[in-house]
Amino acid sequence: MKVKCLINNLCEISHEETRARLAEFIHMPDGDSNLEIGETYEVQALEYRDSNVWLYIHTVESNEYPFPYPIEFFQTEDSSLPTNWQASLIGDSDNPFLKRLTFPEWAHNDLFFEMLIDGEPGYVATYATLRQS
Repeated sequence: MKVKCLINNLCEISHEETRARLAEFIHMPDGDSNLEIGETYEVQALEYRDSNVWLYIHTVESNEYPFPYPIEFFQTEDSSLPTNWQASLIGDSDNPFLKRLTFPEWAHNDLFFEMLIDGEPGYVATYATLRQS
């Protein structure tokens, strides 16, 4: 899945309710310097969390992990998904909905991203092997 960055600053979102909702989680008044407007990025994971859809994108090459960005910053360029991705669902059997879409090791492990940020070697190695270029 590939997305093109349209904005990199919360202030550029015109819909006031969306801006207010995202402001709870984004605290960069000058925008995100890691996102280049017009640049196309490969999505590493898609997650529904805190009433928002987040795209995990590897924007800092020297890091061993991607960063979550709100889907509102992007436009989809290529919606095809890698063949190894899986979905994890939440909710009950009468009302399930998508929680995360990515490779299985992350899709089914709620601690995967946290362990990746913490630099846990097994998680870092798994991500490095499975991440989309």
